[in-house]
Amino acid sequence: MFTGPTELDLLLARLDDPDFTYSGRSYDDLLLLEEIMGPAIGTPNQQQVVLEDIPLGRVEVLRRRVTKDGRTKLKLALLGVVVDKCGICLVQFKGDAFACLLPCRHA
Repeated sequence: MFTGPTELDLLLARLDDPDFTYSGRSYDDLLLLEEIMGPAIGTPNQQQVVLEDIPLGRVEVLRRRVTKDGRTKLKLALLGVVVDKCGICLVQFKGDAFACLLPCRHA
């Protein structure tokens, strides 16, 4: 049941509006977003990530099952962490694909 947009939906819509963003009024909204989602990586109390330190591995199939309607469902893992989709482009991972595992444990 859809109950309408959430406060986060409205906040993100405002941040996506170029007229609002370039007017300088979005700073307070960015602070609100930080309260909801946490601080951005790169704050002084966090270590900088070096690209060579990010582990690269092959996505492995942990389990494969066929549903009653004939679809195949896979349970995938990357370096021991269960994965589903790329955290950036949201593309579904496939077995034997290469991916990296970020320090935050997102693939």
